Amino acid sequence: MILDYPFEGLDLTSRIELKEFLDHLATYHHIQMIIADHNHPQLPNVITKKIELTSCSSEITNRTQSEFDSTSLPQAIAPAKETEPVVEMRNLKIQYGNAIILNNLNWKINRGERWALTGPNGSGKTTLFSLIYADHPMAYSEQVYLFGKRRGTGESIWDIKKRISYLGPEQIHFLDAATSLLTV
Repeated sequence: MILDYPFEGLDLTSRIELKEFLDHLATYHHIQMIIADHNHPQLPNVITKKIELTSCSSEITNRTQSEFDSTSLPQAIAPAKETEPVVEMRNLKIQYGNAIILNNLNWKINRGERWALTGPNGSGKTTLFSLIYADHPMAYSEQVYLFGKRRGTGESIWDIKKRISYLGPEQIHFLDAATSLLTV
């Protein structure tokens, strides 16, 4: 599941409720997720890895204990770590004209991992999501692998989209305010 700025525009109470719902969803239903955010402190506790994008570079880290809230998640039902990559980008370079957005990014997301993708506006977060979600043509010219296959080796974008759920700011903008979070 890819969530592109899911907390954008939410008040504190709604942000906490969404965080708790995402923790529940990932823990009890073993949903893998990647979230783009501006590095707010209330990321779901199930997010254990972070890639922070800054002017043409990136830093991959594990979240520190101080970044989690005091709510503990049931450990007994958490899925076991698996090492099969579902997304891999090798030596990725994103450039528009003379502007280099990302240079030499190497990022691997293994099955079962949950990531936060953070950084300022314009650092490349949404571009990375569009490479993963099969919406960006640079996926064919760069070394982008999804579910073990290099992009452009015969899979259709619809084959990829069947395996990934995506919720972005455009969809959130048009949600009916009376719709419950569970329905969404």
